[in-house]
Amino acid sequence: MDEEHRGVIMEDEDRRTKRRRAAAAREQQTAYEFSRTPIYPGAKCSRLSYTLLILNLQARFGCSNECISGIFRLLADKVLPEGSDVPNSCPEAKKVLTVVGMDYEMIHACENDCILYRNEYSDSTSCPECQTSKYRTNTQGKTIPRKVLRRFPIIPRLRHMFQCRPLADMMTWHKEHRSDDGFMRLVVDSTAVQHVEQTWPEFRRDPRHLRFGLASDGVSPYGVKSSSHSTWPVVLTNYNVPPWLTSKKGFLLLALIIPGPKKVRNIDIYLELLVEELQQLWTGVDDVYDGRTERIGRDMVFMQSENVVDIWLHDLMIQHLLDPMHIETNVTKSRIKRIFGEEDGKPARRACEEFGVHPEAWIQVSDGGIESLPPAPSILTTEERKICKKRISEIRFPTGFGSCLRKGFEKDGPERPSALKSHDYHILLQYVLPICLQDLGTQDLRDAICDLSVLMRWVRSKTILIAEIDEKKLFAVTTLCKLERTLPPDYFDSQIHLLVHLVREVSICGSVHGRWMYWLERYMKVMKDDVRQKARPEGSMAEGHRLREGMFLCSNILEQLDQSSAFMFREKEETHLTSLKLIGSGEKMRLTQIEVMQAHNFVLHNSAIMEEWTAVYEDERLAALASRRRGRPVRFSSLREFMREKLLQPEALAESSGLYPHITEDIMILRAHEDQHLIDITFHEDYG
Repeated sequence: MDEEHRGVIMEDEDRRTKRRRAAAAREQQTAYEFSRTPIYPGAKCSRLSYTLLILNLQARFGCSNECISGIFRLLADKVLPEGSDVPNSCPEAKKVLTVVGMDYEMIHACENDCILYRNEYSDSTSCPECQTSKYRTNTQGKTIPRKVLRRFPIIPRLRHMFQCRPLADMMTWHKEHRSDDGFMRLVVDSTAVQHVEQTWPEFRRDPRHLRFGLASDGVSPYGVKSSSHSTWPVVLTNYNVPPWLTSKKGFLLLALIIPGPKKVRNIDIYLELLVEELQQLWTGVDDVYDGRTERIGRDMVFMQSENVVDIWLHDLMIQHLLDPMHIETNVTKSRIKRIFGEEDGKPARRACEEFGVHPEAWIQVSDGGIESLPPAPSILTTEERKICKKRISEIRFPTGFGSCLRKGFEKDGPERPSALKSHDYHILLQYVLPICLQDLGTQDLRDAICDLSVLMRWVRSKTILIAEIDEKKLFAVTTLCKLERTLPPDYFDSQIHLLVHLVREVSICGSVHGRWMYWLERYMKVMKDDVRQKARPEGSMAEGHRLREGMFLCSNILEQLDQSSAFMFREKEETHLTSLKLIGSGEKMRLTQIEVMQAHNFVLHNSAIMEEWTAVYEDERLAALASRRRGRPVRFSSLREFMREKLLQPEALAESSGLYPHITEDIMILRAHEDQHLIDITFHEDYG
């Protein structure tokens, strides 16, 4: 390239840089003016805070635009002084979000996902590849585009996050809370992230450099499974912040909404827009105000000239991630169908004969030529199925742990389970099936399911011990071998064999909690709830997301705003039983002595004030077990017996009260009910 052309390119780049700086300065100045200008002389509320307080109602309660416009008009006409500087409608109020940078772009696309009508195709009226027209005529005779992509620029949103001091502080959380004790707890502890930091030492030097995860999935905006409409949101999750915030709505960056109704054929043309922004972030962004250091600079991202696509292809240890949620769901669903005999038939039995395995399950032919299917070792008998379904349907989970499985396993319903969600299969495999099948089926069947449950529980662990990863890789192979001993060959599809690769992926990427699809499924449920206009669901999704995002990023300006409804961050969300209400009037019932002992043991084991007692009990229990091996009897069989011995003797109680001054009247229930065998209680089905 000659010097003349190089000079022209440099001048163009300088002009673009100046325009970006001027636009950023205007945006910050406008936001500052809106936050400082009162709605009328002497008012405590600014134009920005007034607008956001009312828009917060729409974000919290899902009010329609007409409802919010009515509130604006009512306040402007009947409540506020004449001449107040306030918006009169919801569309006018949402312009405030546009002014402060919370806006999105609409880009026309080819109906067959061939091109985007931008750059050299911006003036085209038809696709140059498939010749499909860019526009169509609706029922009113108007010309409208066939397909519209909605793009949310991530750089302005990152600017707002860095301008907020609490959010800017969180961008370095991963550096301050890393572990070097041989465990992987965070995504940034994984081998893949450490490989990136070792390859580019400058990237690791500044902890504010961003670490993103990219996810996308199809969603039916109407909430109906039979609907063929498929919309694809593309979401970025930020691994710099604490792990309990990476999946919160305020910290998820929605980059694109790829419209339906058909499933996207070529997603690469849409991801080009995101790649361009990531390339700009990788090379550096100017004039970013950091709320932590209170200065403006080029500090938001790492500055390098490499192409991000080349880095993704050649320098990352892994380019695509498996989804543990869907793999676990498919494996468990197939396993349950096999147990209940839904997928059993002549094709499966003939496959066993073809491969020469499981001869006890081969098709038997009588003298009259009638074929019959003998009992297979991988299938429960009719009586065992009823017992298993009864056990599963009677299980009750703590609030928030899992949904009720009665609908999927009705005792008098169909033989196969139904109406189960992905999380239901997760609970079934990891907690329910090993217990419900403890005396059902063959021993090989129970061992295989228990090993599969242990493997998946390790995969989804929040803490991964690096030293045992190689052992778990071998355990995954052994588990598959045990499954092959009990199941026919047609059971082993690609999903089953992905278990081996899933364990390998854990060794590279760490815990699955920051990269499985549960958080995306929850967020897509929020997007589906935003759909009010069925004819244009993507537009409703975009407006709903812009409103939530604006409330989150601007809420630091409003001290009087309800922070929980504005999706502000909290350390950890906890639900206390004292704040929950019992449902229904309850049912009177009487507990037997065994049930009283079981309930009391549960309370003792799960009370915070009993931690020191529990530790002493465990030490003495282990010592008692060692004594039993030497022929000595065990003095107590449970924590309740141990507490009775310590508390019902006056000298032991006085000694224990000195050691543990927090002994309360609650624990004295042992003495109050010592002679009672039956207790009357009120039983409630649920609380909420």
